[in-house]
Amino acid sequence: MKTPPLFLAAALFAAASALSASAATVTVDSGATWLGYMNWFELPSNGGAQAGQGPWGVADLKASFTGPNLTLSPNMLNDPASYWYVGGNTSMGNKIMKASMYVEQNGPLSGQSVTFTGNVTALSFIAPYATTAFIKDFAPDYSSFNVSQVPLSATGTFNIDISPFIPS
Repeated sequence: MKTPPLFLAAALFAAASALSASAATVTVDSGATWLGYMNWFELPSNGGAQAGQGPWGVADLKASFTGPNLTLSPNMLNDPASYWYVGGNTSMGNKIMKASMYVEQNGPLSGQSVTFTGNVTALSFIAPYATTAFIKDFAPDYSSFNVSQVPLSATGTFNIDISPFIPS
């Protein structure tokens, strides 16, 4: 059975430091500084444990901008090593990949309710690939966070709302 990696879509990642009643709306901004991060896991047949994580280049996530449009593609590595592929066979994945592409905002959105809005113009992922748009709002020391997310499973506009994070 081929086990392709999963791909997690564009996101807004906001660190909170103060509370306020104001609100902000953000969109996918091709001019922003985009970052990439990858978590990878053993296959369920091998226990499903997390096998690694770390920053990845945005291009390595198979994500690119053409003008204002973000294109996400399934993440396939060009490394036939048996760590990534069963027996080095590039049609048999040996890990489940969870990629995150995001913009980190430290300060400008602190303490605000945030709406992340975008428009999916085309969608051709097939199972088991998946895309999700999300907002994570962290405590100032990154020890905890709130998350709001929506699967991107159809074309059209999406909106995600999140209230300011209140650390416990």
